[in-house]
Amino acid sequence: MLSIFTYTAKYLSRERSLLLWALLFPILLATLFSAMFSNLSKDYAFEPFKLGVVRNANYESAPDLDTVLSSVSAGGSDTQYLDLFDCSSTADGDAQTNAGTIDGYVTVDDSGTPELHLSHADYDSKTAVDLGDGRPIDFRCLCPHGL
Repeated sequence: MLSIFTYTAKYLSRERSLLLWALLFPILLATLFSAMFSNLSKDYAFEPFKLGVVRNANYESAPDLDTVLSSVSAGGSDTQYLDLFDCSSTADGDAQTNAGTIDGYVTVDDSGTPELHLSHADYDSKTAVDLGDGRPIDFRCLCPHGL
């Protein structure tokens, strides 16, 4: 195996045009790819969605919602999807959303259906939810400023 490598290296060193393609071109490509993809993970770092929760009597009547929200906002997991904030009322949720403190807030209506309220700025970029298994999510996205 060593003799084949030695023979190929001697052959490439004699032919200057092959030396370019065999040594310099791969080194140039490796340098370009390294420069292009070196900071890729920093640019696409995941930031948790800042979500307010209005904890009232309707919210307390939906205990599974609290379990789901606490599990996806757990700090010890590999990826923390939500960063939860408490809101005293829907008016407080609207105020915090409009101020930019939170991205949106969750309330529960009288029938026990969760409602997700988002700001107009975040409505287009953060509402695409696809479970992939055909089950619908009954989140009604309400925008305080209208569309």
